Amino acid sequence: MRTNHACFATLTALCLLAACGTDLPAPGVQPSAGDAAVDSAADSLPGDVTADVADLCAHKSCVDLNPCTTDSCVGGACVHAFTTGPCDDGNACTIGDTCGSDGACLPGTITDCTDGVVCTADSCTPTTGCSHTLDDKQCDDGQVCTKDTCTSHGCDHGTSASGCDDGNFCTTDYCSAQKTCGHNLVQKACDDGDACTDDLCQATCAHVQNSAACNDGSVCTTNDSCKGGKCAGGVPLNCNDFKPCTTDSCDPAKGCTHSVIVDTCGNGTCGCGETKASCPGDCK
Repeated sequence: MRTNHACFATLTALCLLAACGTDLPAPGVQPSAGDAAVDSAADSLPGDVTADVADLCAHKSCVDLNPCTTDSCVGGACVHAFTTGPCDDGNACTIGDTCGSDGACLPGTITDCTDGVVCTADSCTPTTGCSHTLDDKQCDDGQVCTKDTCTSHGCDHGTSASGCDDGNFCTTDYCSAQKTCGHNLVQKACDDGDACTDDLCQATCAHVQNSAACNDGSVCTTNDSCKGGKCAGGVPLNCNDFKPCTTDSCDPAKGCTHSVIVDTCGNGTCGCGETKASCPGDCK
């Protein structure tokens, strides 16, 4: 029969410990200082049996991630002893969480998310905590001349004419110092640049033909006036200089012009610019 020396050494060590009145720690109980001394002494036994038992904890983790337990290794086994005190239940909407007698983290009081701002909607999400949503409707003061907005500091009521819009293209809407609406008529809003129409501004623009005085752009007409929506030239400009030896005319841009008439000597007529001395054949 073949003898297993390792098993024999292990049994022998355990028997020696039992014979000496030394007990291995019971599961769930933290080893005492005396036990540790015995373990240290037993480490010198053949095969280092006690060290092998204690070293079992070196090859695994006893951490259970429970904040309400104290994790330890006793006699090669993990022990998780319940504790009391503060903990975190993982809910951002509770504060003052504490450990219960059963090792569970018990939620504390509900987190107060009130920010004291009347126009915010206060709420709490377990993962992110408190939130404060701005709500402009909570700031409505009933005034048409204010722009009511909610800020992190409370309601703001700035002056705004947006509530005074009368829908009229021809008015400029405004808010008075007393925060009442006003509407200024802007006749130029419909100005078509035509002197021959009266521009009327109502909900939309209207252009009515008139007979007003105007300028047709020619200096050769006077007393121009509007006819049929267009400027028509009036009485022609009188350019007669009452000189028989000039030709009188009018240039629309320059006005009256007077060209000197020079007759041809020898045409049998004593005309302008001819004398008996200069043209005796015509002027006898």
